[in-house]
Amino acid sequence: MSVPYGTYSSRKRRNLLVTTGICQETFVSESEIVEDFEESENEENLCEAHFIPVNDRNSDQTPQMLTPNISVSQFYYICQAIFYTFKLSVVSQKAVIAFISFLFNVKLCYEDMLSSTPKTTFDCVQMCLTCFKPSCNCNNEQVSFYVSNIRKQIAEDFSSAKFINRFPEMKIPPTVNLLINIDSLPLFKSSNFSCTPILLRYTQIPVNRYCLRMIGLWCNLAKPHYSEFLLPITKQLKELCNNGLEIVHPISKLKIFFNVRLLGVTCDAVARAQVRQHVQFNAYDGCPDCFAKGEYLDGAMKYTHFNCSLRNHNDLYHDGKLAISQQRIVRGVKGLSPFSIISDFNLENSFPIDYQHSVCLGIVRQLVTQCFFNPQHTLYVGVHGKKVIDEILLSIKPPSSITRTPRSINSHKHWKASECRSFLLFYSFPALRDVLPTLVYKHWLLLAKIVWILDKNSISARDKNIAATCLQQFSDEFIQIYSSKNCTFNVHSFVSHVIKYIDKFGPLWNFSTFIFEDYLGFIKNSVHGTQQMDKQILRISNQSLLDTNDLPANIKLFLDNILLKSYSSYFTVSSNLLLKNKSFISNCVCHPISSFRVFSKSIFNRNIYRCNETTRRCDSFIHLKDSQFGQIIQFVLDEQLNVFTTVKLYSAVQNEILPYVYELSDPEEHLQCVPITNIEEKLFLLSKSPLVVCKLPNTVEFNL
Repeated sequence: MSVPYGTYSSRKRRNLLVTTGICQETFVSESEIVEDFEESENEENLCEAHFIPVNDRNSDQTPQMLTPNISVSQFYYICQAIFYTFKLSVVSQKAVIAFISFLFNVKLCYEDMLSSTPKTTFDCVQMCLTCFKPSCNCNNEQVSFYVSNIRKQIAEDFSSAKFINRFPEMKIPPTVNLLINIDSLPLFKSSNFSCTPILLRYTQIPVNRYCLRMIGLWCNLAKPHYSEFLLPITKQLKELCNNGLEIVHPISKLKIFFNVRLLGVTCDAVARAQVRQHVQFNAYDGCPDCFAKGEYLDGAMKYTHFNCSLRNHNDLYHDGKLAISQQRIVRGVKGLSPFSIISDFNLENSFPIDYQHSVCLGIVRQLVTQCFFNPQHTLYVGVHGKKVIDEILLSIKPPSSITRTPRSINSHKHWKASECRSFLLFYSFPALRDVLPTLVYKHWLLLAKIVWILDKNSISARDKNIAATCLQQFSDEFIQIYSSKNCTFNVHSFVSHVIKYIDKFGPLWNFSTFIFEDYLGFIKNSVHGTQQMDKQILRISNQSLLDTNDLPANIKLFLDNILLKSYSSYFTVSSNLLLKNKSFISNCVCHPISSFRVFSKSIFNRNIYRCNETTRRCDSFIHLKDSQFGQIIQFVLDEQLNVFTTVKLYSAVQNEILPYVYELSDPEEHLQCVPITNIEEKLFLLSKSPLVVCKLPNTVEFNL
């Protein structure tokens, strides 16, 4: 890495060397800190430093070159992780391998790397486009799709010690719960090319990309025919669910038998109807969960009834059999789902509603359009109302856990699902307060309260009862406020049936498609060119099997230094060191401090905490484990490498409508220095006058 020494101070050069892993950082005394800060008085941007604990703090402080003891196979592992992180094309991958070979004087080959890394074997299946049979004698056009060996894939995953240790405490016999996602991936805007990956997720493993596996891929100009496309996969899943899976424990070397259970299949409303063999939501019998009849109003199908008799497994199975035998649609059912051949797969509650599409991209976007962009609607707020909303929206500084910062209400058609979710749960509380009528505003907050409660880390019986009561109130007032013309399928399905799926799957994040959409977006960004897209996607899915957390410690350290992604210690030196606070800090930590350092930023539990606001971010408000609310003033690192944070405490008053919103007040100056481990969670600053903060519903979706 080329370092322009002429433009860096000595401290900056040292921090840059530490960040890139060239040398180790040693602890410094208070006098050295003062010299550092005298040197940096006129510096605006300070480098970030990665501190590596040193066993012998009195050792020679000469920079030590990093000389990793890494084998060729481990080098291949590192290369694949770099390729996956930076989404490199094949040409770029070969260039990186050549560079690493030259840099470390090792003989690396691209072809050898492909053969030495974990790989999922996909079988190519041919299918006729006329009769949709995998093997037929007609000479019509054939298409191909790919199906993996699911049993082999799961067995290889559980042969990894760290993978199997991520499971919670196992029951005897343990059960592997699977969740399938089916969704189309538009690779190109100017083509009808259809790409439909089928993804599998282990529900007992923490949600991230490494708990996902690709088990099928359709990549053709023709749209997939799900009955035949899913048949090879459902046959494998049936055999797995019936016979289970036996593996050799990677540590104890004992044979362990696993039960395998398919919990459900998640997809959007269009794909869900196709997979369930049901008519689409624009038909009169379009609801697959109940027998509600649609009404054709204002040029579209509406569902104005919320409490209708529910369909059960026997109803769906019997109607599907009757539809196949009589070659007609029976009460909206066109046939049997390919997943119906799996034992213990309940057709009634195994196709959950995805709140990403039904609420975020459905109800939220619909109501925003009606209130702010439909002049004929009685709730239209006009140009002035939108201007007020924009001023508040663009002034909000969300924490780093929120991926996207707020955009103008005028660009609502281009909002992503996460932006709609943030608008519903957070931004709308201050932005709509003085714009919408009181009744409409409280009704909107009712929906926000429902989603927040059902999207928590865990849901108690009390939470579920509160959400059910709020859903009933929301449905009772919806037609009164918005009229029956706005009772779309999204409103009906979420209000009427979401509690049923909460009972089986738990919180909304556990069966939402946010994690799957994140993985599909990564695949889309990793495809380079228009040739052999299927081969490129399969190669990307193999690279996703590499989890850098499974690497040995020395290799992980080396890889973290290359990718600059270490989360163990991450500080930025602060320029406002106040030595007069030394006695205050010593009293708080209950032991004298001879030397210490002060920082303005830290990463703890995968969350970034900052003392000062940036242009569009605020990460300084926290909730402590003793239920106190505060704002971070500074971070302190003592000579024993313990990290403390100085916090300004506030008194909090909970909002009457939204239980996760608090108004803070500062009756008197109250500072407290606490260990960084006392931080319970980070808060979202909604407004400064008055000072209002709110809690995030969970730490899963908001830390992906």
